Amino acid sequence: MKYLTIAFVFILFAASSFAQGIPPATLYVAPGGDDMGEGAMDAPLATPAGAKTEVFKLIAAGLTGDVLVFFREGEYFFDDELVFGAEDSGTADYHITYMAYPGESVTFHGGVEIDAAWFAPVEDQNILDRLPSETRDQVLVADLDAHGMDVYPALNRHGFTFYEGPFDDRNPPAGMELFFDGRPMQLGRWPNEGFSKVAGVPDGEEGMRFQYSGDRPERWTEATDVWFYGYWSAFWADCYFPAEDIDTATKTVTIRPISPAETEIWGWDEDKANGSYGIARKRPYYALNLLEEIDMPGEYYIDRDAGKLYFYPPADIASGRIFLSMTEKLMVLRDASHITFQNIAFAYARGDMVSVFGGEDVQFRQCAFYGGGSHALAVEGWSNVIEGNHFRDIGDSVIGVEGGDRDNLIPGENSVANNHIHDYARTSRMGTMAAWIEGVGNDVSHNLIHDAAHMAMRYWGNDHLISYNEIYNVCAQADDAGAIYTGRDYTTRGTLIKHNFIHDIQSSLNPVLYGDLLKEDVHGIYFDDAASATTAEGNILYNIQGVDIMIGGGRDNLALHNILGQGRAAFFIDRRMMDMTMQDSYRERLIGKMEDKNYTEPPWSDHYPLLAAMFDGDTPFEPENNRLWGNLAHDHNFWLQCGHWGSSISEWLLGVPCSFPDQQDNIERCPDPRYIDEAGRYMQLTPDSPAYTIPGFETIPFGEIGLAPQAPILYIADAQVSDEGGVIEAAGHCEPWARIVTARFGGRDVKSFLSVAENGAISGTFSLDEFYESPTRLAVVVAGPKGPRSETGYSEEIEVPVNVSDDEDDDADGGSDDDDPSTSSGQAEDDGACGC
Repeated sequence: MKYLTIAFVFILFAASSFAQGIPPATLYVAPGGDDMGEGAMDAPLATPAGAKTEVFKLIAAGLTGDVLVFFREGEYFFDDELVFGAEDSGTADYHITYMAYPGESVTFHGGVEIDAAWFAPVEDQNILDRLPSETRDQVLVADLDAHGMDVYPALNRHGFTFYEGPFDDRNPPAGMELFFDGRPMQLGRWPNEGFSKVAGVPDGEEGMRFQYSGDRPERWTEATDVWFYGYWSAFWADCYFPAEDIDTATKTVTIRPISPAETEIWGWDEDKANGSYGIARKRPYYALNLLEEIDMPGEYYIDRDAGKLYFYPPADIASGRIFLSMTEKLMVLRDASHITFQNIAFAYARGDMVSVFGGEDVQFRQCAFYGGGSHALAVEGWSNVIEGNHFRDIGDSVIGVEGGDRDNLIPGENSVANNHIHDYARTSRMGTMAAWIEGVGNDVSHNLIHDAAHMAMRYWGNDHLISYNEIYNVCAQADDAGAIYTGRDYTTRGTLIKHNFIHDIQSSLNPVLYGDLLKEDVHGIYFDDAASATTAEGNILYNIQGVDIMIGGGRDNLALHNILGQGRAAFFIDRRMMDMTMQDSYRERLIGKMEDKNYTEPPWSDHYPLLAAMFDGDTPFEPENNRLWGNLAHDHNFWLQCGHWGSSISEWLLGVPCSFPDQQDNIERCPDPRYIDEAGRYMQLTPDSPAYTIPGFETIPFGEIGLAPQAPILYIADAQVSDEGGVIEAAGHCEPWARIVTARFGGRDVKSFLSVAENGAISGTFSLDEFYESPTRLAVVVAGPKGPRSETGYSEEIEVPVNVSDDEDDDADGGSDDDDPSTSSGQAEDDGACGC
């Protein structure tokens, strides 16, 4: 049998280098390699830092083509952050790419692995006496100190008080956390579910003490580092703080003051130790970091003084890998540009996992981020791309993007697209979100966002595009919040929110149970205090607990052709700015933001003439020029709910605020909008929907909302083919959580030979003894996940050429001829048909 060996690797890179016939420089890194080596496939480097050094040498010598760094299968542990600078950058013509080798899983790791064999039953009688009697036999202990560990990063204050987003220097890293089988475990806490209530505040709401009810803390008398978490005053502001003292006689907890060291390191105000707004009676809280409360599977406690870990595993201790997070950050890029990270997992960092400051064209594609203690990815700069990644189990907000020049209204052109984001806001619940967007002209599209305590997106700035995102089950433990939110700035204008599907937004937090007079509820799209001149067009909002589109006193907003179903109200509006601007400090702050942008001068006056003319009339703080045009609503208690804030009682009773919106062509109470499958959340409208009677109403492309099609990138790592059959080794990657629908080679079904890993890595080897068609192409159709039930999403077909050349010499060894187009490094020169 005659075989021809062909080694091809097809990758998406700048076409220019291929067109010139210059293959990219390629380096290899593998666990067990040597950073003193040359970085060849058979002599790989050992670490990401070693790879960065070798790339720097190539850059310093002058780039003549793209540079590719392949990481082979395995984990790469970081003791400290890896810093990239301008000197590590590619150019506009030549790109630097760091990626997993085709079909292999690679993790950049901030954790320390704990061997299951380190664990043993607890024998120390003092510890047994402290543990709950019902779980003493289930709790295991690992002596970390005896196995060489001597650093145990401490818990830090977290929450709304100590947090202003992913670019805030005051935001501290999380303490060391335990992960079992890839998931975060729970510090021993009480109560296990829900909250207890503040019984009293003996020094008033601004004091540093609160009282509890019951006798549970009497079990904690030997605990030395007890922490409390709660919504201590406002139900949109949370805070963790440590106890200085617990007096069981008076049932009083004294909060530990902020130390001078904390003030020096983080810049915290000393008077914020009890939260941003103090502590009120009946507010919800729970206690944590307690050995005495390990009474549920998954709970743990780290005795930092003794260097011991106590753990009640949720399964057999040997059934899952065990890690403690250690490193604060994995990577920092400062003024670095034209660098891509692809198909790499970033795991178990305590602080911001990756930070990008300045530079341009830094890309993260089809990576995974999980187990972060703070933010996953904070990016400042221009034309950066965050696409096709999977984010889960993140402590605070997930993605922060800041880009563009607001003074001159120059767009940043950063893109956040096709990312699957869920289970975030673990440590800081309030003020955290999947995407935090600032600046001008950034794009957040086709993301799937779900399962979080607080918001999905928060944006400030101008002219952003938020489109084709699916958002559900966020704001799940909040009040007075919105899935998409902005506020407190008249200059935040020009953003378009279009073709998003926001559904099933319900909060389990009821402030009425904790001493508040009313529940504000959680909303779909929330234009809070003064938010103005935003367009919400062609969105579908469904089963929202509060209001679908909430207008909190702002001006010039447009709600156009939205479908709104099942909630308290389709719209809300009030005149709150008439009241809020009576406060000199608040009015001056709002006007100061406008004056900072020279809003009456170009380019602002040209771009936003309504803002420039805002004070030409007598009522600048009235909610004027809000337009509700051509919307369809069904199954609401109210079409338009008018708030009394900013109006007198008589005005409210007479419904004066309702006269402010300009309402045209709306269907306010549609009996049946005619979705294809309402119960299954397939909300495409049928052709006979009443919505199409609305003038100018256009079809909402429901099938395109959510994770968008991403063509798989395929590689033929090796092919031995003859007329009688062949053996093909295929690899590649696609969007995370995707699945292979069909795969054919030579007319034969080869789907069963290929698999897709969680991170989207494709791999497989198949052997065929005959072909139904000429064996020249491998064609694969991949479907991505979509929606809460992981329905079939989008499919895309890509064909990778497998060129079978004549072998006149009939090489006995099966090797390639001298005229074989593949290079010795296993990379084909461009034949114009990369297809990737």
